Amino acid sequence: MQIAFALTWAAGSSIACVIAFSALRPGNIIGLLGLDSVAISFAFQDIFKYFLAEIFCCCTKRCNWAIG
Repeated sequence: MQIAFALTWAAGSSIACVIAFSALRPGNIIGLLGLDSVAISFAFQDIFKYFLAEIFCCCTKRCNWAIG
């Protein structure tokens, strides 16, 4: 119940800030909360993990696709 209250309060405050300050956009509010940096770090982590996995796969077995 407290989580719903907090989320409602945060959403209401965000809408009030967008109305009161016309230059402030919802994307800026999300950026201020730091959620964009968390999303970027998770994306980079997945990309780096799959990149290393591909390198290890290429090192452990012969790469037929590179021969032509």
